Amino acid sequence: MSFSTVRTDPSSTLPMPKTVATKPYDWTYTTTYPGHESVEPKDPSQTVPGSFGFTWKPADPENTSNIIPLAELSRPDPILFYAEIPLFEDELHDNGSSSLLVRIRVMPKSFFILARFTLRVDNVLFRTYDTRIFHAFASSPPLLVREKSGWEAPYERVQRHLPRRDDLTPLTDPTFIGKVLADLPKIVSQKEGAKTGWRGMGTRTEVVELDK
Repeated sequence: MSFSTVRTDPSSTLPMPKTVATKPYDWTYTTTYPGHESVEPKDPSQTVPGSFGFTWKPADPENTSNIIPLAELSRPDPILFYAEIPLFEDELHDNGSSSLLVRIRVMPKSFFILARFTLRVDNVLFRTYDTRIFHAFASSPPLLVREKSGWEAPYERVQRHLPRRDDLTPLTDPTFIGKVLADLPKIVSQKEGAKTGWRGMGTRTEVVELDK
C-alpha cells in the first residue's frame, strides 16, 4: 500500500482553502435574559395562540405598588409552592463558574420569582444579574412588577468580604456573591464595575397591568 502526498509551496497553483471569520462569542455565557411571556388571547382569532406577550412600562418610583416589597417577602409567611430550577452551569474550563438559577415561591397573598445569573472569573471579576418578578394577588389594578439589576466588581473587591481569609468557599456561593455586590456602593458595582464596559449594570424596574 502506498500513499501520495501533495505539497504546496509559494509557486504552487493549488487553491488555498477558504477561510471563514470566527464569530465572536462571550465565553463567560453572561446573560441578561429577563424571561418572556406567552399569553393566550381572549379571542383566539386575533392572533396565533401563545404569541400575545406583555407590554412592560417603566415603573413609577413614587407609586408603592410599582415596587417589590422586600419587607413583605422577608416575612415568615407560609410557602404554598417552591421550586428551584438550574438552567445552566459551566466551570469555564476551570477558570471560574457561570450559572443561571431560577427560584419560584408562592405565598397565600403573592408570588415571587428570582432568576439569578452568577459569574466568577478567577482573579478577574464577579458579576451578578438578577431578574425579580412579583405579583400581589390583591393588587388593584392587577400588576406584575419586574426588577432587573446587574452588578459587577473586581475579584479582589469581593474577596475582601470573606468571613475568613483562608476560606474561599463563599466565593462559590451565588447568594454570598450577590449580597456582597449589592451591598457595595453603586458607583463601584453598578457604574464602574470591573472596567469591562458591561451594559448589564444598573437597575431598571418595569410594570405591566394584567387583564382582570
